[in-house]
Amino acid sequence: MKKKIFYIITIICITIIGLNGCKTKQQVAQKTTIQKGKNKIEQIIEAQPKFESARATNAKVVLEYQNRKITANADINISKDEAIKISVKVFGMELAIAEINKQEIKLIDKLNQRYVKTTYAEVQYLTKMPISFNDIQSILTEQLFAIGRKQDEINKLKPIIQIGTDTTIIDFESYMKHIFKADNATNHIVQTQILTNSGKNSLTLDYANLQTKNSIDFPHTITVQAKTSNTQLKATITINKLEFNNGAITTPTDTSKLTKVTLQTIIPGLK
Repeated sequence: MKKKIFYIITIICITIIGLNGCKTKQQVAQKTTIQKGKNKIEQIIEAQPKFESARATNAKVVLEYQNRKITANADINISKDEAIKISVKVFGMELAIAEINKQEIKLIDKLNQRYVKTTYAEVQYLTKMPISFNDIQSILTEQLFAIGRKQDEINKLKPIIQIGTDTTIIDFESYMKHIFKADNATNHIVQTQILTNSGKNSLTLDYANLQTKNSIDFPHTITVQAKTSNTQLKATITINKLEFNNGAITTPTDTSKLTKVTLQTIIPGLK
């Protein structure tokens, strides 16, 4: 059981923090748009899920990490632009919690009665990326985004846009390479890929099987794959029960009786 909680928290960390150890230089994109007619980016942004709160209960999570495979369940609560809370359970027992807001990230190991609280400054130091709450929220909610940029700055990056028969590909650089693939029929993002300059580290997200809840289209399955020079992770999240705009439970967990530790204590490989 202790090994399971270690891998669950490791996976939460990698998923939240992204590409650990990437050393990239900021680049100014100077590419030109080849798309003709109506702005395709505007169409994709218009199709993105729009809500004030979202709540997925008992989502199935299959975690694959270092030749190990774990099946768990998760409750995911999102108060848009404010807070995210993810509770992971195995056999009905709550083992790990991730609480994310605009100021900090808190990871709670309930089995071992300990927790870590880290700032975005520390996350940015570890990843060498200006990652923010908005980036994490966008990853979980099928949004077009650029690490280190605000939503309204995306068009200013002058991306290359390739419109095929079935898929539109949006390719631009903002601290690192971002590639988005969108279905032309629905304008929904079907894949997001973030690559470092060397290409050795990547984060790929696949969004599949749209479902409609409260008149909002949202993917039924989200697959996260993170690769570094020495780490490979895959997490498949299947969302069955989903509610929008009906309140989200993001109340912080009481950690007064838990032991506070460092991120390196929970994930020894971090430096």
